[in-house]
Amino acid sequence: MSEVDPKKLKLAMLAVYQVKEGELLGLMLAMGQRLGLFTPLAQHGSMTAAELAAATATNERYVQEWLYAVTAAGLIEKDSERFSLTPEMAIVLGEAEHPAFTAGIFTGPPLPETVDRLAEAFRTGIGFGWNDHGAGVAEMQRAMGTNNKRAHLVSEVLTAMPTIKDKLESGARVIDVGCGAGDLAHTLAKAFPKSTVLGVDPSVHAIEMANHLRANSELDNLEYCLGTFDDLPDESADIVTTFDVLHDLPFPERAAEQTMEALGGSGDWLVADIKAGADFEANAKIPTRSLFYSMSVMYCMNSALSEPGGAGLGTLGLTEGKLREIVTGAGFSELEGYEFDFDVNNRYYHITT
Repeated sequence: MSEVDPKKLKLAMLAVYQVKEGELLGLMLAMGQRLGLFTPLAQHGSMTAAELAAATATNERYVQEWLYAVTAAGLIEKDSERFSLTPEMAIVLGEAEHPAFTAGIFTGPPLPETVDRLAEAFRTGIGFGWNDHGAGVAEMQRAMGTNNKRAHLVSEVLTAMPTIKDKLESGARVIDVGCGAGDLAHTLAKAFPKSTVLGVDPSVHAIEMANHLRANSELDNLEYCLGTFDDLPDESADIVTTFDVLHDLPFPERAAEQTMEALGGSGDWLVADIKAGADFEANAKIPTRSLFYSMSVMYCMNSALSEPGGAGLGTLGLTEGKLREIVTGAGFSELEGYEFDFDVNNRYYHITT
């Protein structure tokens, strides 16, 4: 073993403590989201701990310590004993409908039982799917970029794919596979009333959220149901959409084949997936690379290994080249990729028969 440098040893310890700091800070943001602590700060400007506690029916001493924790992380500003959010942070933490709202990603901390199952998956090589993580993770999944996609799906993505947009305007049968809480299927149904949209997802928690969304929308061209690519009837769709799903699947090749069958051999497939590089080094440019690989172990790769022989692609495992190989093998003839300024994480694909 090489000689230990005392200064580097201290820095190594600090690096680990900073990871622990992030873990507990994430819990503080989860508390802020759950208890509604960010909304008054976003709406009313600077507040004291007493004012924020009164506005949220919470205990002042807990709120004060929470404010210190989040302020120490640089997310809240402090002037004397008054606390405030910058205009930008007010959006990110306090405006739930804004495309840049991000605080919702802290709604689903890992459950103790899923941590135990993950440890077992390390031993067996067999993971488990999104549904097994519970309702909180379905909420987290919804918060990870859904607002952003919803705001730009019609105006930018579909405008860049006029063939799909024209079909939607004329009236098409759409199936959104892996629809999650149903927001993007809802967006399509609302924007294109002549089309019918079916959202399909294997998570009972996500479908419950989707059906709640539908019940409050009064859209008669929108439905949701439990299911996967395996459940798509032949010749049941003119357009299939898949947003941030394929890298989670144990058998993406089979999903592509089932999509082709659902399209009856003729139609359009709109896919969005993570903008991944060819290998670990190629992904160095991603500022949240560690987050993506960690999410992959917990969720994405874990799901993609949930059946024996699963592909195990994971969050950063579906490159454009890999996707092209998959869809070509299923009989699709063309794949065109698109990147948009509004979405730094995803690449969009128009795949045709």
